[in-house]
Amino acid sequence: MSYNKEPVESSNVESVSYDDKTQDLTVTFKRSGSYIYHDVPKSIGNAMPYAESKGKFVWEVLRGKYSYSK
Repeated sequence: MSYNKEPVESSNVESVSYDDKTQDLTVTFKRSGSYIYHDVPKSIGNAMPYAESKGKFVWEVLRGKYSYSK
């Protein structure tokens, strides 16, 4: 399931979006802009908006495991 710029409740993350065709997960932070994580499996991309802590999800699930661009 793809979704576009879904606003989320978080102290650090403003919104997330996921494209299941390209498997890109875009995370927009309130202070540092957007990061696009590449080749993220659908199950991880779809779990992001429901994570209890979006910032923790980024640090524990995405960083260091998926390439990204800013």
